[in-house]
Amino acid sequence: MIMKNVGVIGLYGLLFVLVSMVSPAFAENGTELDRAKVIGIVPLTKAGVTQNVYRHIDRIVPELKKISAERIIKLECSYTGLSEREHDVLSAYQIAERVEKYLREHHKLNLDLWVAANIGIQTRQHPPALTFSVFSDDIRSLEKVSAVPAKLPAE
Repeated sequence: MIMKNVGVIGLYGLLFVLVSMVSPAFAENGTELDRAKVIGIVPLTKAGVTQNVYRHIDRIVPELKKISAERIIKLECSYTGLSEREHDVLSAYQIAERVEKYLREHHKLNLDLWVAANIGIQTRQHPPALTFSVFSDDIRSLEKVSAVPAKLPAE
């Protein structure tokens, strides 16, 4: 069980790194990552994923079921903490993992979820929350971008 969780968390971390690395490649014209339609926002408390959070997610499920299996859904966890602290980043990804597992097991949804974490000081305007968004079809162009930075020519 521990090894499975480490693998899932590692996968989330890899996705986060890949999304962070490819984003500058689209900086000139805006990014595909910026073009996402928000499906729903679920508020979080310091208690993490509670029954109230699951009830909010249940209300979003009908919209998620309408989305084609080919579409990519971003699940962003905005969480209070410091991005330099491994525990805070891990907590955000564990919240996302619990939500993904709940959607998969309880609602039988097999979604192509890209998980993102937004760690920092949350305010009244931007409280801790889970945000579900659907990327535009252009997001598939990221599959063509190399995850390994190209070497710069020697000067």
